[in-house]
Amino acid sequence: MAERDPQQILQRLETLKGSRTNFDTLWDEVKLITWPDGGDFIDRRSAGEKTTRRVFEMTAPLALEKFAAAMEAFLTSRTSRWHRLVASDEALNKDAGVKEFFEDAADVLFRIRNSPQARFYGQMHEAYKSLGAYGNSCMFVDEVPSGGIRYRYTHIGQTWIETNFMGVVDTVYYEYELTAKAAIQKWGDDAPGVAKSAIKSDPFAKHKYLHVVRPNEKRDPERADAKGMAFESLEVGIQDQVVIAEGGFEELPYIWSRYTMNPAEMYGRGPGMLVLPEIQTLQEMEKVFLRSGHK
Repeated sequence: MAERDPQQILQRLETLKGSRTNFDTLWDEVKLITWPDGGDFIDRRSAGEKTTRRVFEMTAPLALEKFAAAMEAFLTSRTSRWHRLVASDEALNKDAGVKEFFEDAADVLFRIRNSPQARFYGQMHEAYKSLGAYGNSCMFVDEVPSGGIRYRYTHIGQTWIETNFMGVVDTVYYEYELTAKAAIQKWGDDAPGVAKSAIKSDPFAKHKYLHVVRPNEKRDPERADAKGMAFESLEVGIQDQVVIAEGGFEELPYIWSRYTMNPAEMYGRGPGMLVLPEIQTLQEMEKVFLRSGHK
């Protein structure tokens, strides 16, 4: 049974962090020479800090850009309709009216994705790079209050998962930071005490929060609100250890992708991890060449 006590939720998060230490260490190593501008795992860098200090040879970073571009071109091209909609009943797909309805619905979906507020293609490019470098990527999809859908690439260094008995991701923990000002804007009077205390003295002070989405084990199918949805959503203030907001989703809003899987592991592995020894060799060869040139 899933616990709603914020302290137990945060304890579970710490357990997930501890069990992924080896992956985080490996991904941090890949990041430094394959995607130096990517998010951090172990070593936390300051904003604006130079990220290419350890990069002497640019084959890997440029190859990652090409990987993302190729994935986009083949799967989600900006210049073509890369999917269509059909009914689950094949007999209906032969009806002209049904075909027209699904064509119109597909037009709406592409128009929504192509809108500036959706940010789909820019965020998808980051997700493809994450997939190439680390073998995992995560995209968060939610509704815009004014109408439409928006997409946000979520750095896997801030995101942890759990899987169900079939190995499918069904629970996501996303840890993030907000300034006191942003927290007040988001939750208003429901914002945690740490944000309310800081808003007057230092509105740009950052505090950590946790978004948990997991199967709703107490789902009531008769209800039309969050309690009747398949997944429950909890926003937790980490410093105050309080549940700030509760909600729900009909489907898991975090889309987690894995490039290739080791059957004994929950997280995926990617091309950047596979060729890491060769990338490191190229870096060392370039350093030797530079030292020889200096001499």
